[in-house]
Amino acid sequence: MRVPGADRGRDTDQSIPGKRANANQPCQAYPHTKTSQSGGNLSLIGRSAEGLAIVRRVPYAPLLTMRRATILLLATLGLWGCKQNIGDSCGNSGDCSPTGERQCDLAQPGGYCTVFSCDPDTCPQGACVEWRYIPSRTAETWCMKTCNNSGNCRVEYSCVLPAQITMTGGFDPDVPEQDRVARIIDLNGNQTEAKICVALAPGVNPDAPTGVMPEPELDGGL
Repeated sequence: MRVPGADRGRDTDQSIPGKRANANQPCQAYPHTKTSQSGGNLSLIGRSAEGLAIVRRVPYAPLLTMRRATILLLATLGLWGCKQNIGDSCGNSGDCSPTGERQCDLAQPGGYCTVFSCDPDTCPQGACVEWRYIPSRTAETWCMKTCNNSGNCRVEYSCVLPAQITMTGGFDPDVPEQDRVARIIDLNGNQTEAKICVALAPGVNPDAPTGVMPEPELDGGL
């Protein structure tokens, strides 16, 4: 039986002896070998294949064992498992994305996974919100989580329209246009009127009738 040549992809004169049980029995041929595109012998594995590849000067890749396949699968799942959504809590940017495509805003309570300096319609989730856009030189854009109500947000956050956030971080359903601090700049019509999860000033509750938490009643004995 002949070994396929590594240089031309055809048989050479190098032979491999077969297996003979005794002198009276014919030689039993080995199973037919498979030939790769570069002429390598694919029926050989392990060190035999590696040694043949070195002699023939052809690329050699070891077989993907079950152990290696399991390690690769777990590593891939681990990377995906570390990827957080926009608005999730975080301690550093690595918590939001192992590839660095999302950042952690530690100025927000519990951290806030976001994308800084986003462009319209580029946020992986949520909406691209422009803050302090009057005057324009102070403007910054961040990806913010969108919501239907405060139940969609974390405990420290409220679900409000950007146009209802005041300069001091309060809530006012009738903020004059010239005094607004935030707006959604996405071009998608469904996004422009969306609410976002935002941390308002302490004591502000937009779900209360007045938008502010009621003052606690004083004890009558004091």
